[in-house]
Amino acid sequence: MTTLAVGGVSAGEQGIVSGVFNTSRELGGAFGVGVLAAVAATRTSSVTDTAGSRAAALREGYQAGVVGASVLVLVALVLAAVLIPRERAKRQPAGVARGARRRFLALRQF
Repeated sequence: MTTLAVGGVSAGEQGIVSGVFNTSRELGGAFGVGVLAAVAATRTSSVTDTAGSRAAALREGYQAGVVGASVLVLVALVLAAVLIPRERAKRQPAGVARGARRRFLALRQF
């Protein structure tokens, strides 16, 4: 993914773009886990009295967390489909696109 993120910038800016991309990915993951844990904990505590058992309440909480994660993934897919420009691939010469794909596949082996 990093190769795809820095593929369209100049060589002098690739380090900065890579750093921003990796930092945002790490912070986004930590924030997402925190929010989903809060959703699961809130749901678990709200149904503890009515669920009948602690295991049932935990199941309800985890279910709320998984549903929340699924909703976030769907929103991200829609945003990606709408916001990522499709003309970028058309503007690049075929050799550039093949070179980026070859680099991506080589990095994926690690």
